[in-house]
Amino acid sequence: MAWSRSDIALAVGIVSVVVPVLGPPAWVYGARAVSVIDSGREPGDRERARMGRRLAQIGTALLVMGLALGLFFSSPVPQPS
Repeated sequence: MAWSRSDIALAVGIVSVVVPVLGPPAWVYGARAVSVIDSGREPGDRERARMGRRLAQIGTALLVMGLALGLFFSSPVPQPS
């Protein structure tokens, strides 16, 4: 059985929630999968592709929040003199 773009977008979107570094590439892949399915160039389940894109957006948000928290807590604290 061959995997369709929608199946791959969903799988990578799920993984991106666990490994947020994969969020941005998964978001791009999911968006491309939706546009290919909408244009009719390739059959696929549009809802799976949309769900994969949404999960990738969540993974990207987790990545941004993790980076922001990392920068916040790694900043040096001024010592009182």
